[in-house]
Amino acid sequence: MKARYYFVVSAYVDGETDFATLLARRPLTANAPELGWLVDAAYEAQYENPDGTKKCSILFVGHSDRNDTAGVSPSDRVRSEHERSKERAESARTWLLDRLNDRAQAAGQVLNLEWLEVDSVVAFAVGVGASQLAKEPVAMNDRLFNRRIYIVLEGLNVAAITAHDHHVNELTD
Repeated sequence: MKARYYFVVSAYVDGETDFATLLARRPLTANAPELGWLVDAAYEAQYENPDGTKKCSILFVGHSDRNDTAGVSPSDRVRSEHERSKERAESARTWLLDRLNDRAQAAGQVLNLEWLEVDSVVAFAVGVGASQLAKEPVAMNDRLFNRRIYIVLEGLNVAAITAHDHHVNELTD
């Protein structure tokens, strides 16, 4: 059965790109069940898949807020915003591989040092800069919301995703 789950992790401080640092600073977010489901889905597809019928794909989309610093050209501003958003997405992707390896090690499984060694899970990281700023006011500071990671988790025959098909959640403290 094919299923999709997606959620948002937001509230990076200005210039912050490290996903683990964001989670350490925001303990309620770090303990959100969605992050557990993400790790569960990757683990299930990679290690609990004897017949090879389970597949999982994860897309990390990093976002940035606009940085209108005086004296910075528009092209340098866009480049900086894109780089920061890409770093956020890559950091979240690395965080997931680290959690996958933590769980594999605890179970006595073989570790995967890079995503190319993970057979049944594909994880992509892209940055979109400030191209998709919040258009509606949100409960929290719009700049904090714009500094976010959008995570899309899709699976084929992965129970950890099927149980939460099409659910959307924004992880905020």
